[in-house]
Amino acid sequence: MRRWISSSLLAGVVLISAVGCQSTMSVEEAKKVTASFQGGAFVPPPRTITDITAILDQQKRDDPQGVAKARALADEKPPQTTNAATLAEFYFKRGLAARDIGRTRQEIADLSAAVDWSRKASGQGGAEFQDILWERAVAEIFGGSWSNAIADLQEGITATPRDRRGNLIRTNAMLARLYSQAGNLEAAEEAARRLAALLDESRQWQNIRPEWRASWNANAADVRARLAEARGRLDEAETFYRQSIDYLTADPVASKYPAVDNFRGRLALLLVRQGRMLEGEKEARAALLNALARRGRYSVQAAGNVRMLAGVILEQGRYKEAETLARAAIEIYEKVGAGDDSLALAFSRSQLGNTLVGQGRWAEAVAVYDAARIALASSEAYAAYVGNNLGYGVALLRTGRPDQAIKIFSAALERNQRLLGDKDRSTATARALKAMAEAARGEQAVALREFSDAVPVLLARSVDADDETSSRPARDQRLGMILAAYIGLLADVRGTSLERDAGIDAAAEAFRLADVARGQSVQRALDAGAARAAAKTPALADLVRREQDAKKQVSALLGVLAEALSQPTDRQDARTIAALREQIDALKRARVSLLEQIDKEFPAYAQLINPPPATVEQARRALRPGESLIATFVTAERTFVWAVPQGGPVAFAAAPLAGRDLATAVVTLRKALEPNARTAGDIPAFDLALAHRLYASLLEPIALGWQDSETLLVVAHGPLGHLPFALLPTKAVALGTDEGLLFANYRKVAWLARTHAVAVLPSVTSLATLRALPAGDPARRPFIGFGDPWFSQAQAHRAARRETTAVALATRGMPIALRSSPKMEGADSTQLAMLPRLPETADEIKSIALAMRADLTRDVFVGRDANEKNVKTADLSGYRVLAFATHGLVPGELDGLTQPALALSAPDVASVDGDGLLTMEEILGLRLNADWVVLSACNTASGSGTGSEAISGLGRAFFYAGARALLVSNWPVETTSARSLTTELFRRQTADSALSRAQALRQTITWLMDGEGYTDPHTNKLAFSYAHPIFWAPFTLVGDGGR
Repeated sequence: MRRWISSSLLAGVVLISAVGCQSTMSVEEAKKVTASFQGGAFVPPPRTITDITAILDQQKRDDPQGVAKARALADEKPPQTTNAATLAEFYFKRGLAARDIGRTRQEIADLSAAVDWSRKASGQGGAEFQDILWERAVAEIFGGSWSNAIADLQEGITATPRDRRGNLIRTNAMLARLYSQAGNLEAAEEAARRLAALLDESRQWQNIRPEWRASWNANAADVRARLAEARGRLDEAETFYRQSIDYLTADPVASKYPAVDNFRGRLALLLVRQGRMLEGEKEARAALLNALARRGRYSVQAAGNVRMLAGVILEQGRYKEAETLARAAIEIYEKVGAGDDSLALAFSRSQLGNTLVGQGRWAEAVAVYDAARIALASSEAYAAYVGNNLGYGVALLRTGRPDQAIKIFSAALERNQRLLGDKDRSTATARALKAMAEAARGEQAVALREFSDAVPVLLARSVDADDETSSRPARDQRLGMILAAYIGLLADVRGTSLERDAGIDAAAEAFRLADVARGQSVQRALDAGAARAAAKTPALADLVRREQDAKKQVSALLGVLAEALSQPTDRQDARTIAALREQIDALKRARVSLLEQIDKEFPAYAQLINPPPATVEQARRALRPGESLIATFVTAERTFVWAVPQGGPVAFAAAPLAGRDLATAVVTLRKALEPNARTAGDIPAFDLALAHRLYASLLEPIALGWQDSETLLVVAHGPLGHLPFALLPTKAVALGTDEGLLFANYRKVAWLARTHAVAVLPSVTSLATLRALPAGDPARRPFIGFGDPWFSQAQAHRAARRETTAVALATRGMPIALRSSPKMEGADSTQLAMLPRLPETADEIKSIALAMRADLTRDVFVGRDANEKNVKTADLSGYRVLAFATHGLVPGELDGLTQPALALSAPDVASVDGDGLLTMEEILGLRLNADWVVLSACNTASGSGTGSEAISGLGRAFFYAGARALLVSNWPVETTSARSLTTELFRRQTADSALSRAQALRQTITWLMDGEGYTDPHTNKLAFSYAHPIFWAPFTLVGDGGR
């Protein structure tokens, strides 16, 4: 993250805590080392950057006169004179003109010439000389040479005339920032003390303009923020950053200063670093809009703010939007005249390359990185921005150039070993990527050795913080890529001498790694939500807060250390570097102590946030008689499948199904399950041939591991999470034309559901966790349900008039109601009130309640009563079955939604507090003892495909809260069949307590598909069969399929 802003004047974040060096550390000592973090509320920005791009497009018209004037001034030839004062003034003005068009190298060269000529003209005591030194220091900062900037600022202090003492305030403020960013906290404190003394003295100065005073106070507040940030007091730092902004905006003149935008950028970075992404985006947006209002589109200031916002968007994994902004920044730099050697332009190109890598557009990324490489070839910044850029290496590797990729990975490996040591996560990442390149070159033995060294470090509970030189999504993407490559290599060496020489079971090791790779997309959100939910337990909350605090400080200190070591050797401060290493080591020991205490005192929480990868034997021990575990892992090239029976050998296969092809197949199959049809007769035929080919590729090769079992526990990955395995035909069949009852011909299909019960697990590890839960209290009440929430006043009014808005399909004169699902794609802003109502779910909740003999007056909450207050105040631990018949939402689906959630009645409708959402974080805080949690309107594989990940996150949250299994819907269900299925399922379980959940669902499915079907209530005649999978296959059991 640091890299996309470090060229800015006010860039760089430091989190330094003054700690001593010691070999061991108690928990109480660790608490003294770490500090506290807290965040405030925020008003979310729009869901997209459409508003920003619209403004940029409005300002896309050239300012030919202004641009031409700036270029002409930057290109002007020196006057034919030897007059030192004239030449000093000329080079000073031309240097500033070069700055205006982004020519940093020319800017530094011209300002250096101005310094030399000014010395000859007036010595070092003039005001003009001090101004020139100041501007050259600013230029050196933009150019990445802090030591030169510090030297100029220090010289400028001695050159400042007494009648311009106000300049000493800005000079000491800049020195404090630079020293803090370089890790020299002692020098930063000294500069801050001089600044404070000058500010006190200034109260006695005469004829001080209000805008000067505002600027001085803002600089002082900014420095206080930097120092607070340096000690890890992020809440205090945030207060001072906001104060610095307030000082400037309160003055009508100072409010127009570009510094306002710089301070907003600092605040944005602080918020992003705390994980408060949307708050950071809001501040970055404000900074950009202000810059555009002041200077227009075509200015280097606007380009810098565009790049800042692009970095914030990139941190959220919104690659396409980040690409749009990065290209806009590049276009601005080029339009104002920045040459190919412009550092700012090169930085923007490198950022663009990162956005393209995130989208898998490898060849385009290489071309962009190449341009940045050429521009920075002779710069000190080359290694940091291009030479060690792992994204560049990955793009080279993916475009078939492993030899070139190895050079980048090797350089990054050498740097990280020197900087952080062999056991650091960043070092292991570089080593693993190098292993990928070695494998691509055919060097399997070398690759296997490098992977075996690197991957244990990547999978261990690391006391190291995340690598701050890249975005979080980029780090997640690389880890997934590494694990996929290692799994592929293990599959290739299985049964060879390499496997024997390495002393490994390749299939078992690949199985363990796949469990980690599958879960990483959900784990980060769970970590954050769990940490906040832990606040309800004070002792745990204190430990968690301090552990996360230490992690953030380590992360920031590593960034500072990297910057310090990136300077040329002769400019490095050995004492500062040694002090930084001591502080990092102390904080790491603090984290170890805190994590060990969390493990000891709160094992369930530790298991949630850091589940260890499960081995084959651990999975086998969790299985019961008649069960087999099916695990899948999808990569860009192949799909790997394991079958682990309770007894007997593990079956393992590498199916030649590329991820893209598998996704296409799933989309094709789902066309018959999510029909855009006007009549039931228009519902497409289910592609049985394609479904059977998937069965033949995925399950048939490992049949020895599962065919004798009765229940399959499936851990699905990627596109396979969007397709229930139960609807895969085990035999090829020609369906033929309809004869008699519509859809009755599907009854002869040999669905997997005919022979095996199927349950889905969020991860392999989750099975053992769920099986460890104690049996539920038999005295629990049978059922509590929430359905048909009202999301707006308009819906409430329609409900009062008994109006409905169900989507209906007429089939041979018979209405079939499909539940509405949110249609949020492309909307810039989405609110709870935009969700479609689900009126039919009220009857479903009541039907289940009747089947389970529940009390409808006490335990059924529909309409306005399906609200947050009733969910949170009910004693949910006293119920066997808990049902939510409402929309399941994914992050970003509503404005400000950053985690999966269930939609409930709007607060203004229900007259309750809250936001109308039951978020994953809030679910983690519930206390349940439920055999089932039903989510019957959460379309888990709809839209962009993130729904299955949302259910995985919600599922693990419900499991942590005390649920044993979930029943979730995969697509908008047909109301009548859905009500029949859920009602019959719970009737069977109520009638037979020995029946497992998985077998109860299988029996209900076969009962539904073989039953009579739908009867027209008006004519009492059969209208169609429920044998088509659109009716019987929408529900999936997630979790423990046992009793």
